[in-house]
Amino acid sequence: MKGEPAIIISEGKLNAKAMKRNLLEAEQVRTLLRMQGVFSIAEVEYAVLENNGSLSVLEKAGEQPVKRGDQDIDYHESEMSYLLIEEARINEKTLEKVGKDVDWLKDHLEKEGYEPEDIYYLEWCEQDGFTLQTYSDSESSESTTYH
Repeated sequence: MKGEPAIIISEGKLNAKAMKRNLLEAEQVRTLLRMQGVFSIAEVEYAVLENNGSLSVLEKAGEQPVKRGDQDIDYHESEMSYLLIEEARINEKTLEKVGKDVDWLKDHLEKEGYEPEDIYYLEWCEQDGFTLQTYSDSESSESTTYH
């Protein structure tokens, strides 16, 4: 196998240029992450697409596994996250799957000052809220999480 590995997620953000160069979509990256036991891009510091097509993942320090017995903390159960917007396109089937609609999504975005056409990537889960990356965030090192 020839070629060079590609950094797909850097400092918690999708690298749009690397994804395009490697013909990857956000949902494909999410699938590769789940295969590594990671269920949200919000948990990832770096991810590298290897020459063989696999994904190597470095989780954020606070997301690395801890055994419940290691600390006397009551942890909540984990929940799945859902990709609601990819490259400014709202995924209405996923919204329907989670019992939400486009108006609900647009209302939440409007409250935070966003329009769907500005969003490169948006995932959501009931317990953690939204993880959002705008097109302008793709150029910087910013990504936003809010409830």
